[in-house]
Amino acid sequence: MKTLRSVFLWMHLSVGLVAGAVILYLSVTGLLMAFKPQIIDLSRAGLVSADAGPALPVVDLLKKISDGKTEELKSVTFWREKEGYFEAQFGKEKHLYAYADGSVLPASYAWNEFFELTTNLHRWFSPKNEGDHKVQKLIKGISVIFFLFLTFSGIFLWWPSAVKKLNFKLKNKAFNWNLHNVLGFWFSPVIIIISVTGLVIAHQWANNLLFAIAGSEVPKPRKIEEKAQVIPPAEQLAGMIAVAQERKPNWKMLSVRFSKGYVNLSIDEDGPAGLYAKSQLSFDAESGQESFWEPYESLPTARKVRATMHPVHTGEAGGFFGQVLVASATLVSIVLVWTGFAMSYRRFFKTKQIKKSQVGDLAS
Repeated sequence: MKTLRSVFLWMHLSVGLVAGAVILYLSVTGLLMAFKPQIIDLSRAGLVSADAGPALPVVDLLKKISDGKTEELKSVTFWREKEGYFEAQFGKEKHLYAYADGSVLPASYAWNEFFELTTNLHRWFSPKNEGDHKVQKLIKGISVIFFLFLTFSGIFLWWPSAVKKLNFKLKNKAFNWNLHNVLGFWFSPVIIIISVTGLVIAHQWANNLLFAIAGSEVPKPRKIEEKAQVIPPAEQLAGMIAVAQERKPNWKMLSVRFSKGYVNLSIDEDGPAGLYAKSQLSFDAESGQESFWEPYESLPTARKVRATMHPVHTGEAGGFFGQVLVASATLVSIVLVWTGFAMSYRRFFKTKQIKKSQVGDLAS
């Protein structure tokens, strides 16, 4: 048992040194995105007056936002809980509009741009989402798997001694050891969840494994006949939106996107444990005929589980408390890397310095 423990100790140490820098990078960029929804909402607070009046009919809003626009409409997003405004994108430009009169609101997208940049850095090690990212995915995948090994091997190595309280009276190596083991042990369940969900989100093999465990086939892209893109008249588009709202009266977010000759509507409802339950509805953009309807409740279990990966990864599945928990675990991951490097430095370099000084004393 002692030999096995020694082997795991050196493996834990070696793997930590190899993957530590990437784990630190992912943790820092992940922490920067911890409260993205709240920060964006806070940046838009007060855009619409409380006495702005009732919302205009959807058809009137669609006509108003299209007035004077030279670029093609790409998407429109409505939020029920954000009763004061909705969003439309023309070309690469996005704007917020007031429900009450369809006027453009003076909203800043600085935070959105910051989070887009941070997301690209977190996912692809690049400020832009360009290329196939094969090398980046490989590096991330190996590092996250190594992190999982570090978590499980740490539990094996220091159970039950890690089940202690933090001791801030300790100093130097003893303090680092206490901080590393106690925080690592108590936050290990959350770190494991973040790591596993991150693998499923980023890697097809992990996604395939999820479906295999659930006993379901991996969904294949829906085959559609590609057509020239047409933006339906406001009246026709408003009718499509009305169908979506009738199908899902408890909708929370409704996103309309135009692609390959179709109008695609994503309808989000509040699901169990604060998760969003997404249904999909599509229409032929030219004829207005319904071409696809996939309610959330018709999805197999594997796809419902897959849909939870991102909100669980960010903590949003647990509301604000879940986000705080995930942010805390991410911060702990930074501390684990820092204290791990500090202890490794002492083990490899401080020991050598001590030995050299001892040899020098003997020679004199």
